[in-house]
Amino acid sequence: DEKDEKEEEDEEDEEDEDKKKKEKASKWQVTRKTEVQNLDGDYLKISMKLDLGGNIWIIALHDHGVLELVKIKVTGSETFEWLGTKLATGPNKQCVAQKTFAA
Repeated sequence: DEKDEKEEEDEEDEEDEDKKKKEKASKWQVTRKTEVQNLDGDYLKISMKLDLGGNIWIIALHDHGVLELVKIKVTGSETFEWLGTKLATGPNKQCVAQKTFAA
């Protein structure tokens, strides 16, 4: 029956998605205590974080009206590989709240 085949395919797709998520899950976590050092040597606490999987994170902080987004790959408890930075001047309110912070 076509309906049963479709349901079976949907279940297989869901299992594949679950498997991908488990493979992609980040081993290392970024916490609210994470700090970023600025050019002046000051340490600033991040205000938002987004796990992209595979230990790759976007961390963000709002400093002097600028939203600073930093993409990193966490390689250890205190080590990371910098992948890129973007700056947004005068960001929307949705962009500076953890609840609505998204890639």
